[in-house]
Amino acid sequence: MKKILFFLLISNFAFAQLSQDSIQNMAKSYFETKFVQETFKDPYSYELKKIWSEPITRNSDLINKITQLEVILNSPAFSKKEKKQFGETLVKRREELSKLSSKESEIIVAYSVYFDTYGANSLGNKVLGKYTMTVDSNGSILGKIVKLN
Repeated sequence: MKKILFFLLISNFAFAQLSQDSIQNMAKSYFETKFVQETFKDPYSYELKKIWSEPITRNSDLINKITQLEVILNSPAFSKKEKKQFGETLVKRREELSKLSSKESEIIVAYSVYFDTYGANSLGNKVLGKYTMTVDSNGSILGKIVKLN
């Protein structure tokens, strides 16, 4: 059994892309050990109701980045110099998107992992919390955990 587990572990690192189940397990472990312990008022009341993930393809990732840059360019909060830099980045992202082949556009670059959890609030009542985080295809956590409700 140990040899099989060792082989599976090595094969995952050799191909540098983990399965969706292993991504979910890594995200769950990170969520429970780091986030729950540090941010929940009563970490011992934590219960995981549901965990699921959705793949993020290269194509959808670029479209999301382009959309974010367009929002930034329309925002009055940035200087002309910053907007120029964002504009240059926007042009590069659009070029990348146009050069993607159909096979390259379907490559999974990350996963959005979603958690539905129960935890006690300050009054002791169990409340449903919905959270999301992004994990790249190698298992690295991207950004931070975001509460959805």
